[in-house]
Amino acid sequence: IKSYFVEQFVMTIANLDTINNDSLVNNNDLRDLIQIQGDLVRKLKSERHLLTRTQINDAVQKLLSLKQEQQQQTKDVGIDEAAVAKDDKTIKTPKGTRDYHPEQMSVREGVFRTIIDCFKRHGAETIDTPVMEFTNILTEKYGEDSKLIYELKDQSGEALALRYDLTVPFARYLAQNKIYNMKRYHIAKVYRRDNPKMARGRYREFYQCDFDIAGEHDPVIADAECLKIVVEILEKLALGPFIVYVRNKE
Repeated sequence: IKSYFVEQFVMTIANLDTINNDSLVNNNDLRDLIQIQGDLVRKLKSERHLLTRTQINDAVQKLLSLKQEQQQQTKDVGIDEAAVAKDDKTIKTPKGTRDYHPEQMSVREGVFRTIIDCFKRHGAETIDTPVMEFTNILTEKYGEDSKLIYELKDQSGEALALRYDLTVPFARYLAQNKIYNMKRYHIAKVYRRDNPKMARGRYREFYQCDFDIAGEHDPVIADAECLKIVVEILEKLALGPFIVYVRNKE
C-alpha cells in the first residue's frame, strides 16, 4: 500500500476553529497564539527584503489584536484560575480535547465539504472503519510512536486500542476484504496519547483527512495527483499564500 496523507488539513481546521473564533479562545490558548504570532512577526521582519510592508503590517496588527483580546478576557473573566485548577469538581473536558461551538462547527463543516468535493473529483470512494482496533495490529506498525497509542481494557480480555491514524485501519480493511486496488478518502477522528499543544492545533483527539491510493500504480503519477489535490484544496479554502514542501521519507 502506498499511502498519502493530507494530514496538514488537521492543523488547518484546528487553526480555523481557533483563530477565526477569537472570542471563544481561552486565556491559555491566547498566550500560545501570541507567542506564535510574535515569532512570525520577528521572522517576517528578519526577511523584510523578501516581503512587502503590507504583509509585515498585517502580521503586526494581528499580534496587537491578540494582545488586546487577552487583556479584555483577563478583565472580563475575573476568575482565580489557580483556585479553579485545584478544584477536582471542575466540569471540563479531558486533557487534549475540547468542545466545538456552533460557529466553529459551521467553519469545520464548510472545510470538510471543500475537501470531500475535491477528493470525489479525483475519483476517490469513502469507507468507515471502527474507532478501535486490536492492539497488536496498531503497535506493530508505528515503532517508537506506539507509546502514543491509547490502549483499552476490555471486559472480555481482548486487547484493544483507539486508532492512531486512518491508514493502518485502511490496510487492515484491504487485507481482510481482499481488495487489491482502491482510491479512497476517509475523514474521521483519531487519538494520540501525546503532549497536547492546543493553541497550535495539536490535540489528543482530532480529525484526519486521508486520501490513499492502494495497489499497483506509477508512483510518479500518484505523487503528482496527491500534490495537485493539496494545492486545489488550499486554493479553494482561500487561506492566503502557501508553500507545499516535498521530502523523501523512508
